[in-house]
Amino acid sequence: MIVSYAVNEIKKGDVHPLIQQLDKNGATAAFLIVAHKITPGATKVLKSLTSFPIEVFYEWQLISNVLKHEMSPRYEIVPPESHAEVFRTFASADKLPRIRSQDIAVRYLGASRNSILKITSMQSTGIVVEYKFVH
Repeated sequence: MIVSYAVNEIKKGDVHPLIQQLDKNGATAAFLIVAHKITPGATKVLKSLTSFPIEVFYEWQLISNVLKHEMSPRYEIVPPESHAEVFRTFASADKLPRIRSQDIAVRYLGASRNSILKITSMQSTGIVVEYKFVH
């Protein structure tokens, strides 16, 4: 479910009606698009009261899709049933390079912590595939 707020600022008191609306509509995940500002208190309440993942984006972050840029590598979420195959090569999640859960590509994909991303890029030496652990 995608919810857009075109107000100047989302405050703590604005969060409860939003969560009620999401619950009423049976949301299991949500993107909240904010025009200008969401206060730290509202962000904290939003994360603590929802039982499902909610990603907050500012409008300016969505002007262009970073994953669609010609220079951007291709990102894919590795399904959990394929994690064992990745770990055969890298031994464990501790051996994988890390990518922050707040990275814009991770957020665009909707990947959660402990996910593994497959990143395919074109280098001067050819196609390069790497895996990163979302932390």
